[in-house]
Amino acid sequence: MTVQDASPNLPAALVGRVIHDVMGPLSGVISGLDLLNDPQARDMHLDALALATASARALHDATAFARILYGAASAPLDAAALESLARGLFADQRPVLHWSMILPAVPAVVGRTLLGLLQVTAEALAAGGEAKAGVASLNGGVILRIDAVGPRLRFSPEALAGLRGLPCAQGLIGKWAPSFYLWTQVQLAGGVIELKTDNARAVLTAQFPP
Repeated sequence: MTVQDASPNLPAALVGRVIHDVMGPLSGVISGLDLLNDPQARDMHLDALALATASARALHDATAFARILYGAASAPLDAAALESLARGLFADQRPVLHWSMILPAVPAVVGRTLLGLLQVTAEALAAGGEAKAGVASLNGGVILRIDAVGPRLRFSPEALAGLRGLPCAQGLIGKWAPSFYLWTQVQLAGGVIELKTDNARAVLTAQFPP
C-alpha cells in the first residue's frame, strides 16, 4: 500500500486535522478577548481573562505538538521535550497519562510515532481512563509501548484502518489520516506497529530496528 493508493489527498487531510485541532482553543482566545473588550461585560472580565489565558496555552500546546508530529525535523528528540508535549496533549482531556522513558533521547521518527499513538489513544479514552507510555531499547533498536485502560475504550474504525495501513473506505478522513501517516513513517523506518485490544484494555506497540 502506498500513500497514493490510500488517498491522493493525505497532505490535505493532515492539514485539515491540524486546523481542526487548533480552531477550538483559538476560538476560546477570541471569545475571551471579545468579552474583555465588551463594556457591558465588566463583571465577567476575570472569567474572560481566565478563558483567554487557558485557551492561549491550549493553542500553544496544540501547535507545538503538531510541529513535532508532522514536522521534518531529523535530529533526535529529547525525552523531557517529548514528555512536555505529551502532557500538554492530555492536559485538558479526561484520561490520565503515566510516563516512563528511560532513554535520554530517541530518533525523530520514534518520538513522532510515540506522540501520534498517544493522540490516537487519548481519543479512544474520550470517556476517561489511563494511558501508560514507555520507551526502551531492545536488541539495539527501540520499542515503545502504550497501555490503555478505560471503561469505554474505543478506537474508531478509521484510526484502526490507518494504523494497519489500510485506505479510508468510509468515515471521517480526519481520524484516519494521522494514523495512516504514522503507519507510513514506521514502515519507512523499517519498523512495525501492533495494536491488541480486549474489552476495556489495549496495548499499542511500535518497534524500530537498530
